[in-house]
Amino acid sequence: MRAVAEQHPLEIDRFTLIAVAAFVLLLQRPTALFDPSFQLTFACVLGLAYLTPLIAATLRRLPRWLGMSLATSAGVQLAVLPIQAWHFAQLSLMGLAGNLIAIPLAVVLLALGLAACVLGLAWLPAAKVINYANASLLGWLLSATGLMAEMPGASVTYRLASIWPAVIYLVAVVMIARWAGRWAQAAEQRNVLP
Repeated sequence: MRAVAEQHPLEIDRFTLIAVAAFVLLLQRPTALFDPSFQLTFACVLGLAYLTPLIAATLRRLPRWLGMSLATSAGVQLAVLPIQAWHFAQLSLMGLAGNLIAIPLAVVLLALGLAACVLGLAWLPAAKVINYANASLLGWLLSATGLMAEMPGASVTYRLASIWPAVIYLVAVVMIARWAGRWAQAAEQRNVLP
């Protein structure tokens, strides 16, 4: 049995995990499929899993931190755009810039929150200190994103009349992202080969 397992290791890709997560949630509550929160969550995750690596490949000449920040933000924004238009009749134009602030802060907030949880098991006063720092960072994040949302032109009103423009948009985004990723990979190979 062990030899079979070594010859055929179990490989689960990220899309299978995303599909299993969605399936489990929909088993519990099938109507969640029509909730904007469910749709936005899975669109964000799919944007991160599929679009972000393709966009990052095209931005490889930028410093890694900047390229990945831009790719992450763009991948998420491109994925959620039709859902925003369908449910909320608006498109965020400041999302890309806002995410450049929000994503690094969210990483720090998550790390501090996990540290507070672990430290809280051993020494609660230290966890409280970390949580005060976390609360300050969270307040700053909320203020910064609130100011960006209030800027003139931060969003535009746009309502989808039917689902077909969203489908066409998503197919176009996937095709362009795949082409750009292949182009970037080919360019990288041309530069590496003597």
